[in-house]
Amino acid sequence: MRKQPKQQRSRQMVTNLVDATARVIAEQGLDNTTTNHVADAAGVSVGSLYQYFPDKSALIEALLERMVADLEQAFDQRFA
Repeated sequence: MRKQPKQQRSRQMVTNLVDATARVIAEQGLDNTTTNHVADAAGVSVGSLYQYFPDKSALIEALLERMVADLEQAFDQRFA
């Protein structure tokens, strides 16, 4: 990630971008996903996307990190 969001609005935009990444990949496949598609799906300009993510790979990395964190939380709750 290029910069860390500090304000609630910025944190929400980053969350929306990661959510949109998941949706676009599910709908169009990984190879057909572009930063423009993700920005459109999130309802932001591609320039806003690039403030936080330098490229598609960074978006995918953020999505994977969130998925791992969700799995860890689910395992912790299940086996606590």
